[in-house]
Amino acid sequence: AGCSSVPAEAPQRTAAQQAKYMRLTNGLVAGASMSCVPSWRTQDMSIIDGRTVGFSQTASSVVMVNLTEGCQLLGSGAYAMQTNTSGMGLCTGDIVQVVDTMNKGMSVGSCAVASIVPYSKPR
Repeated sequence: AGCSSVPAEAPQRTAAQQAKYMRLTNGLVAGASMSCVPSWRTQDMSIIDGRTVGFSQTASSVVMVNLTEGCQLLGSGAYAMQTNTSGMGLCTGDIVQVVDTMNKGMSVGSCAVASIVPYSKPR
């Protein structure tokens, strides 16, 4: 099921989560999906919800990483995202672990990177 080509259902967001998503993508348009985000471009991370993580690249571009189900606790409480990447950066198919930072990094969920979509200013 992890390799299924069925499109992921859009996550249900709270008003605050949707506002955060809109702030990151405001005035930007989605580009063609990417297979990887180089690790040097994953420094400024914003967790939107348990299915969406944004990485600000510049003032006029952001990369949105869409996750499969399993990481619902991401962004709530003392939970953090941990990945083991291939060295290319964060890529589709990579496994994401949600860890409890208050409990010695105990894993409380996992999912996979479903897609990576760049957003930039329209040309």
